Amino acid sequence: TGMNVGVKKATFEVYSGEIFVIMGLSGSGKSTLVRMLNQLIKPTAGHIYIDGEDIATMGKEELRRVRRTKMSMVFQKFAL
Repeated sequence: TGMNVGVKKATFEVYSGEIFVIMGLSGSGKSTLVRMLNQLIKPTAGHIYIDGEDIATMGKEELRRVRRTKMSMVFQKFAL
């Protein structure tokens, strides 16, 4: 197809209180996966469920609510 695949058939569950690590070689799709989880990148197929809600199909206001209440992100290199 001439397209690169960043994430293919990723399936996992993270439960409350767990620590979850995404680890892999450079270029393996870690950043792409995280960006899809927080919807900075929209997936071209599939679903992303957080507490039973498919965030891949949410509108801006719903997504803003989920980002505020159910997720956070730690940046590896932070500078102002």
